[in-house]
Amino acid sequence: MISDANSRETESVDNATDDGSDSCEENMPGGNSSDNQNEVSVEQLLEGLQEHFALFLLKLQEKHAVPRVVQQSVCEEVKFLIRKFSSSYSDVVRKHLTAKYNIEHDDDLQEQLQDDNVFVQAVEKIAADRSLITYCEQQLGLVRPVAYKISGTQESCQYIPILIQLQKIVQAEGVWENLTREHKYNPKIL
Repeated sequence: MISDANSRETESVDNATDDGSDSCEENMPGGNSSDNQNEVSVEQLLEGLQEHFALFLLKLQEKHAVPRVVQQSVCEEVKFLIRKFSSSYSDVVRKHLTAKYNIEHDDDLQEQLQDDNVFVQAVEKIAADRSLITYCEQQLGLVRPVAYKISGTQESCQYIPILIQLQKIVQAEGVWENLTREHKYNPKIL
């Protein structure tokens, strides 16, 4: 049902560590890779948080078959945890900064330290069911199923348009090049 989003979810599942926890830190803006530690903006962090939260919700829905009402409860708990952590972390940073610097005249810094809901707002944008679907369509390449009414009955079925799905797959970085490059046949290798 969820094309490119499922492939990203599968990547996340494939990158899981032996203890069962997902290791997506390297895929998150601001993770431990040395090439992006210096130039990460708040917007990039928010986009990364949104993407990983959307994939988390998709995993709950598709892999673990968690009912939507439970997903909504989990979303509320995640928002509470983010709000609590953000507020506490801002207080610690503010305390350390004021001990060494006069931050009263830095309006941008004051705004960042006082906005405890910036990360919660990023999560709220995709927490609702419709918002998650819209986000997946726009950012993760979701191809929505099409309803098809079976003639002569009240029944209907759904299918994912294969041409649209194949276009999205082929447009992914490196896929077309890999499909069209010359493959040398070696009869000794299956």
